[in-house]
Amino acid sequence: MKKNILKKIEAIVGDAHLTTAREDLMCYSYDSTGMEYMPTAVAFPGSAVEISSIMELANKELFPVIPRGAGTGMTGGSLPIQGGLVLVMSRLNRILEVDVENQVAVVEPGVITGQFQAAVKKEALFYPPDPASRDFCTMGGNVAECSGGPSAIKYGVTRDYVLGLEVVLPDGRLMHTGVRTAKGVVGYDLTRLFIGSEGTLGIITKIVVRLLALPTHKKTYLVLTDSLRQAAMLVSEILKRGILPNTLEYMDQTALHVVREYLSLELPQSTRALLLVEVDGDENSTEEQGESSSECWQTGGHTRVFSRSDRLIMRRKSMIFGRPGAPFLRLHINCGLTRYPRMWWCRKQKFHSSLILPKSSPGSWVLSSSHSGMRETVTFMSISWWTRITRKNTKKVKQQKDCYLNM
Repeated sequence: MKKNILKKIEAIVGDAHLTTAREDLMCYSYDSTGMEYMPTAVAFPGSAVEISSIMELANKELFPVIPRGAGTGMTGGSLPIQGGLVLVMSRLNRILEVDVENQVAVVEPGVITGQFQAAVKKEALFYPPDPASRDFCTMGGNVAECSGGPSAIKYGVTRDYVLGLEVVLPDGRLMHTGVRTAKGVVGYDLTRLFIGSEGTLGIITKIVVRLLALPTHKKTYLVLTDSLRQAAMLVSEILKRGILPNTLEYMDQTALHVVREYLSLELPQSTRALLLVEVDGDENSTEEQGESSSECWQTGGHTRVFSRSDRLIMRRKSMIFGRPGAPFLRLHINCGLTRYPRMWWCRKQKFHSSLILPKSSPGSWVLSSSHSGMRETVTFMSISWWTRITRKNTKKVKQQKDCYLNM
């Protein structure tokens, strides 16, 4: 990128909001994939107008522009693969409006998701999408990646709560999509087109989201089972009975070992799998869902009820970030609910030999955990596999890698 172009960008955002220092560029050269690509410059725009001017300049001078939130994405959406200019959205960090009566909010893309949830909670409202990185990921990044989380089984993912967007198009034009109402069926659904596009179609500068009434009660069950298959069948039985937990998480024995080791989770050594079931709602509905769920696991295993659900949920979410310093390959596998038990069997029988490492490779081990999701009339189970390669001499995998498969 030529110096005269950098001068023009500096004139748009101000000299305090543009950097080309190598130590600064390194901070924005990677995301949660572990891959690194050095940008030419990093800018911190303060408005949609500034972003529009930058995009007009980029079209004229033909340099790449990569929007970036907090860099917590696992698909490489914020990586400057061809160098160019990274636009960090951290200055666009205002909650512009919380309409309590209509249960609608308007935010800028740099708002931290967890902080936004805390703000609407004060108004007895609830923004359900809960990615594992919600304490530092941004609303704009969530929209660009269509982030989900453990509560997706009941509440859905980010796209289910975005009503409208303000977007700067690649040529610098400003576009408004969507509505502020529950129903908006006329014309093309351009809002959904931008959600999950990872910044390739435009740069999001404003987000209109719908909110829900805040659930007043929660109840969490920790279900310990003697086998993986038993845990899988319990998941199927819970959903078939019409019970819809806001969280339905699974961890196998190896995953439990990691959690126990680093977070001091006390579980019997005989446990082969764990289900983390959380229900929410008002007091009566929470009790009814809890009683119905209890009927599903009375035939086997052991059940323990914890009053502090957040503690258990955070332990499960800590699995996302893994063991410090250990390289790994993570596979995100989507399969139908009826194929869920067989998928666990495949992990033992096939993945280790044909997809990841030879069985003879010492020092390697596989762990898995998952959250299930139900969308409309079709049920999906989403499984995340972590394969750790701990042998010192291995050179095949030096960092975290993510793969996504649908079956």
